[in-house]
Amino acid sequence: IPGKMPAMGASTGGGMQALPGMAEFTAATATPKWTPPANWVVETGDAMRKGSWKTPGDNPADISVNVFQGTLGGLLANVNRWRGQVGLSPDLTDANLGQNVQNVTIDGRPAQLVTLDGPDNQSMSGLLVFLPDRVWTIKMSGPTKAVQAERADFRDFLDTIKWQD
Repeated sequence: IPGKMPAMGASTGGGMQALPGMAEFTAATATPKWTPPANWVVETGDAMRKGSWKTPGDNPADISVNVFQGTLGGLLANVNRWRGQVGLSPDLTDANLGQNVQNVTIDGRPAQLVTLDGPDNQSMSGLLVFLPDRVWTIKMSGPTKAVQAERADFRDFLDTIKWQD
């Protein structure tokens, strides 16, 4: 149900488990300003999302903007979790993290852009922005064809973000 926090232990849709206080933290955090591509369709997100869209087409990709308290285990843990979500082995180490991660800057903040193409028609492009008390995740995931077709627009979208916190 849109606007309602998932039950404790319920998935937030990205392989995460919703815990007490997560929706409240999300609601209390200022939403960045952004300009999504005109062809993305605004979706009603749940209490865990600051933004939610679908790409055009019959098999669209899902785009989400989330903020979480803490670091969710850090860069390596997040990349490996996302790798598992697209069917890749979640066994990267710090030594080979660079095969999926590019360092970028979004509105003056250092960030990591993650690009993943799984073996079973699942792909993802995601951004991680780690701050001392929170991590922003901006993720586009879905069928490989849809994700690959929108990667340039996703990157352009990231460049429009203006942080408000």
